[in-house]
Formats: sequence, structure tokens, C-alpha cells
Amino acid sequence: MSPDTLSDLDLSSEPVPLTAAVAPPELMTRVTRAFFIATAVASGVAAVLMLLVSRSPGHALGQGLSVGLLGLCALLALAGLRLPPVRHAQALAGLMAALVLTLTGSALYLGWGLGAPGLPAFALMVCVLCATAGWRAGFGLALLSMLSLVVLLVAGRLGVGLAAAGAVPNTLSPDWLQLGGHLILVAAGLAAGLSLTALVARAMGAASTRERRFRSLLAL
Repeated sequence: MSPDTLSDLDLSSEPVPLTAAVAPPELMTRVTRAFFIATAVASGVAAVLMLLVSRSPGHALGQGLSVGLLGLCALLALAGLRLPPVRHAQALAGLMAALVLTLTGSALYLGWGLGAPGLPAFALMVCVLCATAGWRAGFGLALLSMLSLVVLLVAGRLGVGLAAAGAVPNTLSPDWLQLGGHLILVAAGLAAGLSLTALVARAMGAASTRERRFRSLLAL
């Protein structure tokens, strides 16, 4: 083995661009399928819990719509399992967007506003989508979630939904404080998703670098 041969061997540890590191397709398929299953279970449980909410003439229609939409989201999540892996990212992004709109509509129509129990899930959905479908999809869902929260704030101040549901506005904390808390959660979910994506990308980049070095050694 000559010095010239050794000099041709690149043993430098230059950082690999994050965009060049891609997780193995079979790994992403398993992860995405797990999220589809978790979303189906969570949507189904949420629909059952919605049925347990005390009924009143003003809540009946809103409850029925909420249960139906949550059940539809559960079915869509199960249908996503049958899609080819190449379409998993787009299907998951559409499913998460549908869930955000469903939870927002339920909170608006039932008069729960920013106090609705399902709103903290926005942050988790943003994190999951960012890690599985990429930062663009996660950023888009984060914007949709934040816009939905602002709509709920404005609707609460205008009294939209409260009259139809017969609900009483929440007086335990200012609405702007609730909005701030939810926005912080969504931002934290986006940050966590971006960090997880970058971590996986660096790990895959390092693994690819080690594999190239090993092959270079075998070729000597």
C-alpha cells in the first residue's frame, strides 16, 4: 500500500448536508404506519368521549357532527394503512390537517373555544408530521393550527358558537393567555419535530459516511 494510495483515501469527517441524509424507506414506512394506527385509535376514543358529553338541545347537532367527523378521521387513518408507502407522507399530512379542522370546528360550534380539550394535540400532530413528512409539511400544519387558534379567539370574543351551544364563556383565565399557551405548544411541537428530523438526518449521514469509508478500505 503506497503513500499515494493512502492519500487517495478520504478519511475526513466533513459534515453531510441534512438534505442528503434520508432514512431507509422501510423504517419510515413502519414509523408512518404506527402513526396511522395511533391516529385511528385516538380519533376513535375521542369520538366515544364526545358521545359521553352531556346532551342538550343546543349541543345535539354539534355533538353529532363532531362524532361523525372524528369517526371519519379514524376510518381515513385506517385507510392510509392500505396506501403504497410513496403516498404515506401526503396522506398523513392531509389527515393531520383534517383533524386540526375537525377539532377547531367542534370547539367553535360547541362553544368551548380555546378551552376545548383537543387543542393541545395540535403540537403533537405538528411534531409527528414534521418528523415523518418533512419540515415543509410540519411548518404548514403549524401555520394552520395557529390560524385556527386565532379564529377561536376572535370567535369567542364575538360570541360566535356560544349562543348555539348554550355554553358559558370560560372566566378562569383571559382568552389571550389561553391563546398564548396554545401557540407556545404548537411552536414547541414544531421545534421538537425539526430537532428530531435534524437528529435523524445527522445519524443517517454519519452512517453513510462510515459505510463509504469502509468500502474505500475494502477497495484498497
